[in-house]
Amino acid sequence: MTPDVRTIPTNELVQRAQRNRIECAVENSGCLVAISLAVVACVLVHLTNVDLVLKSILFGAAVAVVPLLSFTAIISAAGFRTRRVVHELNRRFGRLPIQSYVEELRGRMTPGTIACVFTGQGLPHGGSYFGQILFDESGRATVKKSFGRNSYHDTGAFAWEGVEYDDRLLPETTAKEIQSIAERTKGTGKAEFEPIVRDGFPVRLAVVFGDGTKETIISANLCGLTEEQERDDRIKLAKLVASTVCDEFSQ
Repeated sequence: MTPDVRTIPTNELVQRAQRNRIECAVENSGCLVAISLAVVACVLVHLTNVDLVLKSILFGAAVAVVPLLSFTAIISAAGFRTRRVVHELNRRFGRLPIQSYVEELRGRMTPGTIACVFTGQGLPHGGSYFGQILFDESGRATVKKSFGRNSYHDTGAFAWEGVEYDDRLLPETTAKEIQSIAERTKGTGKAEFEPIVRDGFPVRLAVVFGDGTKETIISANLCGLTEEQERDDRIKLAKLVASTVCDEFSQ
């Protein structure tokens, strides 16, 4: 029986995600095979006895569609064995859409609980951060976080570079501050704060409430804020969570 990938330790998943020699060879052949099939398709179109308009359409498909489909099929074949493992690593390291974490949390949260889901990336050459802060009914909070390098390639062709940290309790003062501001963002829905810098530290933060209230989702670049944005509770919360999750970010 195949074990549930969620029960497998991260270091073992990393080993399973590595491509073997055959898979690497299949992936590396993708461009050559796609071009070869496109050439063959063009020759076959040239040999067909059809009118000029249809032949032009077929040539266009041979040049554009055939290589695209063949290349996609080859890459998919190379990653078929590791797809579930890579997806689980992406989940653990915050590389999935933030809404997927929101939906997962909603299924197991109870009234009186709050969860903060954070993703952030240091640009242009920093790391990718992911964290979850979970508050129980008593207000006690635990934080789970991970860190990965931007160089990771979703196909798994390169070595995974990431660190997953054990769950830990937040200091009571920090927990109360985060919970207080999170409560004040309740019912505000989605908020996107326009960046004023190109790089910096773009983040996304989702606040999920156990009582069924619509989640608050915040998108901002924490290194490109105006004075007015700095006074917004949602930005205050994003910065506070960022400083809790990220080693390279400080308020």
